[in-house]
Amino acid sequence: MANHKERTGMKLLSCAALLALGSLAFGARAGDVVERTYSLDVVVSADGSVKSAQAREGAPPSVASFLESRVGSWKFQPGNVDGEPAETETTVSVRLQARPSSDDPERAEVAVIEAATGASSLTTTTPRYPPGVARRGIEGAVVVAVDIDGEGAVLDARPFEHAPRVDRTLQRAVLDSMADWTFTPERVAGEGMPATVVVPVCFTMHRMGSRGPVDVQTPPCEYSLTGEPEGEMRTLSVTLDPAARLLSDPTAEPTAD
Repeated sequence: MANHKERTGMKLLSCAALLALGSLAFGARAGDVVERTYSLDVVVSADGSVKSAQAREGAPPSVASFLESRVGSWKFQPGNVDGEPAETETTVSVRLQARPSSDDPERAEVAVIEAATGASSLTTTTPRYPPGVARRGIEGAVVVAVDIDGEGAVLDARPFEHAPRVDRTLQRAVLDSMADWTFTPERVAGEGMPATVVVPVCFTMHRMGSRGPVDVQTPPCEYSLTGEPEGEMRTLSVTLDPAARLLSDPTAEPTAD
């Protein structure tokens, strides 16, 4: 996994971006490196600047403030209507890494690892880890392609053709759960955009106290689109051909104007 982090071009932010460690760590032990993903509702103006960026519920206030400021400085390519750029509503998912500051262990240095635009899951049903598969200790990342309409309803879900092979029973568990999912679509000039969203669901074996020895994790979870350790690695859901595209490097530190 260390190679994946190196490939992302991760950069720690300056001391001015230090956040309270508890905002991101959620009880992690001192010295732990913690990763969290947060989503923001973003409106991109026709000129590609951010009109508004609001972190969704679940982001601690200090994290929300940091994300809204950071995403608000990025440039995007908006969607278009009849070839002309138009105001676009999109979801920006941002994956952060926090590690205790060497100067102040109560605070964290924060790095943006990756960011993605597009539709986002709104309501989800976590698949059940099939008991027979769990008893055999079988793990895997099931990557599915989900077609949605302009209102975010699921039209079709299928195994993503570029994902590595995985146990068919795990695949079926995920596909069966997708019927109850809904999504927040992108909107261009107010019109909802149909899309295909690539969604990973990871089945892992580990101790979770009273919850038992298995876990099912919907995004973010790390998966490969090639099946090779040195291949392309992702952790977020990905909208294929999103209406809004991020032009800025999300891992770069902001520069003073």
